[in-house]
Amino acid sequence: MKGLLVVSDWDKAKEIFTNRAGSYENWGDLFQMIPSDALGKPHVSRGGHIDQIPVKRLTEFGGGESVIYLDTVESYKHAKLSQESSDWDFIHFDEPPPREMFISNKRGLADRNGKFWINATSLEEMWVNDEFTPATRGIVQVPNEGLGFTKTELGGSRYIITASIYDNPYNSAQGVEEFAASLSRDEKECRLFGLPYAMAGLIYKEFIYDLHVLCDVPQGWEDYHLPPKDYTIRIWFDYHTRLPQAVLFFASDHKGRVYVYDELFDDNLIDPVAKSILAKTKNRYVADMEIDPFAVIPHPVTGESIVDEFMKYDLYFDKATKDLSTGINRVRERLAERDPQGLPTIFFSPRLQQTLFEFTHYVYDLKKNEPKDADNHMMENLYRAILNGLPYVEPPIKTGVKAKPFVIKDNVDLLMAQPGELLKK
Repeated sequence: MKGLLVVSDWDKAKEIFTNRAGSYENWGDLFQMIPSDALGKPHVSRGGHIDQIPVKRLTEFGGGESVIYLDTVESYKHAKLSQESSDWDFIHFDEPPPREMFISNKRGLADRNGKFWINATSLEEMWVNDEFTPATRGIVQVPNEGLGFTKTELGGSRYIITASIYDNPYNSAQGVEEFAASLSRDEKECRLFGLPYAMAGLIYKEFIYDLHVLCDVPQGWEDYHLPPKDYTIRIWFDYHTRLPQAVLFFASDHKGRVYVYDELFDDNLIDPVAKSILAKTKNRYVADMEIDPFAVIPHPVTGESIVDEFMKYDLYFDKATKDLSTGINRVRERLAERDPQGLPTIFFSPRLQQTLFEFTHYVYDLKKNEPKDADNHMMENLYRAILNGLPYVEPPIKTGVKAKPFVIKDNVDLLMAQPGELLKK
């Protein structure tokens, strides 16, 4: 059997695992835990570090030998290809490595269907949280929720065990109290309770998965992405030149409830995105369509804008607002709002993969005290929609009139309704 132990650097590897200087109680964990009659001769690298420890299997258990290899994040940063082409039965990461290093080593588990585990105080490397948490939940929001979580989307189970500093019976109560007093509020969630540090800066802490995400298709709906045709539909579009286009769909009912029911985040070209939008809104009343202001800027040569391109598909977008700070506050207020029955007034479909992902990754930069410009495409759409307002509007179905906007060429912000065209049944 071959196993790999990954540590931050060689000094830390010696301090925790491979030290043999001084008295026995000061030896590293590996030399204390491996029985002396099972311990082979350790290999020392040219740098003077113990990087392999043979472990003999006793005769009564069949004999043979296993080897524990040691490597470091420090070494990976100096020679990234050194992590490739190995094969392992198990890998133990002592604190989270960079994701690229994890992937390089994880490939070595494929040959033997090996296992890995990570001991982590999640100060950095948020990918570890994604690797282990169920995709639909995003984070373990309460420390004692950690037991029993599984994740099978990646072809194998994932388990999370969380613990707090107060669970360690060997810690001095006075020492813990003094340490806790030295921490900021954001640091306490991570250092004391083991939650990812990035979660301390989570922007929308008012979002509660079990409360805001639909667990059943609403009554009267055909499916999570098919609201009744008398609902008011709205579309917000965070346009990109390189990333996938981010489009979010909203439905409002006559009681003022809002459902964020569908999204697009899988293509970059205008034609397939436009056709998808048309298919998702066919025979439905769309009251508002807004797009990132960038899409309204005319091309310096052609004079055409992205908005002009979508007009060719009978899609007429207004320019969306960019009042981020106000928008964040309004979203937080809407998420916290409850109806007389104690239920939210805004709900989200469980099929919104990108949107739900962003809720658990949209964070403040704790050093700059401003939202990080990453994992925020649907969050951009959300705050703009909330700022715009999402009231129910009686669709013109009963009158037999379809509101078809037309645009004055030199003013894409001016949209007017031209009545007279019968609705398509």
